[in-house]
Formats: sequence, C-alpha cells, structure tokens
Amino acid sequence: MHVRGRDGEAKFWLHPTVHLGGSDGFGARTLRELAEVVDQNTGVIERAWNDWDELDEDIAVAGLLAGHGDSTRATMIAA
Repeated sequence: MHVRGRDGEAKFWLHPTVHLGGSDGFGARTLRELAEVVDQNTGVIERAWNDWDELDEDIAVAGLLAGHGDSTRATMIAA
C-alpha cells in the first residue's frame, strides 16, 4: 500500500501483518497514525485491489469461490 502526502510518502505491507516497508519525509508520529489507518482498513484496501472495475468482477480468491467473476455463468444467463 503506497501513501503519498504533502509531507512525504510511505509504503506499507499488509501481510502477514501491516508493517512499514519504507518512507521518506513523514515523521514517526505520522507513520504510526498511517499504519493504524491502514491496519483498520486492510479489508477495504484488499477488496479495492482485487476489484476490476472495467470487468465489474471480483477477482479475489474468496470472490471467485463465491461465484463472483464466473463469466461462464454470466454468458449462459445472457444467452
């Protein structure tokens, strides 16, 4: 997860736990606050990452297992 702001930029890894991958410009307090926000929103971030708007599909493994992104089913319904 990349974060850019007026004062700097940072990269956070989401797995296995949220942790700082690198930063430039942000102070320690801001980095702690950013890490907390990222941690609290990991699910939202991952869903956004796995969503492909152009196809209107959820390509996450969980989404595929739930039947989202099943283009064969969509074709059969449309036919």
